[in-house]
Amino acid sequence: MNWSNYVKQIAPYGLDTNVDASIEKLVAAICQRVRASTTIWCFGNGGSATTAEHFATDLLLLGSRVGVECKAISLTAQIASLTAIANDFEYSQTIERQLKALMSPGDLVVGFSASGNSKNVINALKFCQSSDIESFCFLGFDGGEVLKSGVTQEILFTSEPKLYGLIENLHLIACHHIIDELVAMEWTQREPL
Repeated sequence: MNWSNYVKQIAPYGLDTNVDASIEKLVAAICQRVRASTTIWCFGNGGSATTAEHFATDLLLLGSRVGVECKAISLTAQIASLTAIANDFEYSQTIERQLKALMSPGDLVVGFSASGNSKNVINALKFCQSSDIESFCFLGFDGGEVLKSGVTQEILFTSEPKLYGLIENLHLIACHHIIDELVAMEWTQREPL
């Protein structure tokens, strides 16, 4: 398959109008946190971990583009914390335990999981729900256990199973779109949440 056909293959999966509404909700939630100076926590596994780190970095650098700083951190970039928790407890607790220690009221959590079946992602989102912390999760395929559990607001790109590259591409494209939306906004002084 040549490059043009590869790009054409991606496009239909990104055209679901439900995704538009979900992305707009996330943009609004991020704006609230930027104005309130609270933190946005991002995470995922594997390729999704790199998307989480990329998104957190773009959010962190938002201030250089709009003049208003954004506190954003990728929990999957915390290698010492991840390996200590995985070793001393279990891998399924790697994100949840970090959130328990670091999260504050009013923060926002953004997860990434192509399958929606990662136990550490599910546990973290369940913790957010029980702590009344707003969360979103980028998902693919059929949304997996994350979607079934109803523990978070989802940004779901439905596709056939196993199309990990396609879903991860869409997640990253959506993140770039969100940053562009944030840059295009008019920013004023911070406001309390």
